[in-house]
Amino acid sequence: MGAGASVDLKTATEDDLKKLAAEMSAEDKVKYTSMLSSEGASEAVAANISKIRENKGKLYEIEQKVMENKQMIYGERAFIEENRALILKNYSAAFMGNRQMINQNTDDIFKNRYAILKTLKTATQVEVNFRESKINESKVDFLDHRSKLNGKVEAVSEKMAAANALLIEINDMIMES
Repeated sequence: MGAGASVDLKTATEDDLKKLAAEMSAEDKVKYTSMLSSEGASEAVAANISKIRENKGKLYEIEQKVMENKQMIYGERAFIEENRALILKNYSAAFMGNRQMINQNTDDIFKNRYAILKTLKTATQVEVNFRESKINESKVDFLDHRSKLNGKVEAVSEKMAAANALLIEINDMIMES
């Protein structure tokens, strides 16, 4: 009989059992001695084995739920990141495209008003003064409109700075986890 050979304990001789015991590791000897000497404890051992299996089953269910939540959370995170990227893309397009068109239209309107007023034919100094006052009024309208546009850009910039501060705070939280 070599190491790993099977022995039928019902038909084995004493010499076979001694040889089997001699081939066992010290750890196996302790394990089998403990099993053989626990008279009446086999019911408790069986109950413990049953509880361990039951606990393993519950742990498996908990692990599955935790991993399912992890997958769901990362899916949500990807969705949030995608939306953030789209928002930034839309912001950039709106700021660069729409804002440029608004600025150009504002400039064009002022230039056209100035051109119309400048081409008015005047015969008297009163008419010249009237035309010049209308040119000044047009300039005030332009500067007022330009000032309001600047205020809107500033308000958006302040909100973006606050959003960036929150993003920095979120980044710090990510780095800590």
